[in-house]
Amino acid sequence: MSKYPIDEVLEDISTAGHGCVAVSIGGIVYVTFHLTPFADKDDDTTRSLQAHSAVDSVVSKYSDRPLLLMGDTNNLSPEDKDRYADEAAICRDSGINYCTSSGHIDYDPIQTLLDGGLNDLCWFTFNTASTDNQREAYNQCSNSCPTSIWDNDIGKNNAKIDYIFGNDAFLEAYGVLHSRVQVNANTDWASDHYPIELMFAKKLQ
Repeated sequence: MSKYPIDEVLEDISTAGHGCVAVSIGGIVYVTFHLTPFADKDDDTTRSLQAHSAVDSVVSKYSDRPLLLMGDTNNLSPEDKDRYADEAAICRDSGINYCTSSGHIDYDPIQTLLDGGLNDLCWFTFNTASTDNQREAYNQCSNSCPTSIWDNDIGKNNAKIDYIFGNDAFLEAYGVLHSRVQVNANTDWASDHYPIELMFAKKLQ
């Protein structure tokens, strides 16, 4: 759903039953995507293949245009390692399998997106003094999953698996005003994931 008219549907790609849709709206390429939640402890490749497909088919193709890629990855980010110090507990207790068959957290799918030229925008804010986006020392977004729907309790969200990524062209053209995961009484029960909010504005030329 978009507040503004979709100028063009650029891509509609499926990989192993999941994939991404890319549209152009107001000069920005918006990509929604989803990595499978059904990779079990013996499957170390499916989500990585889906991430590579998104990079090869969409991210690289539109690297010269401002691009936002967002969605549910069912994966943890290597940039958030500090949140997951107890790797054994994460691999033992997570309802969604975040780990490899060898018992380590699988950071490869998100690393693939980062290596493909994307930036987790929860790490950035616009610095008015330098008129540039500044990478912060901490991730401004809280964990996004699970909500109260999963465990019938509040405050148990223990993983950040939902993201809004921007490419370098986006960061050059737009300032990140704020980004956050919306955790409140309404979103506790609206979905099994909390939504991420991003506010941005075009830089003055």
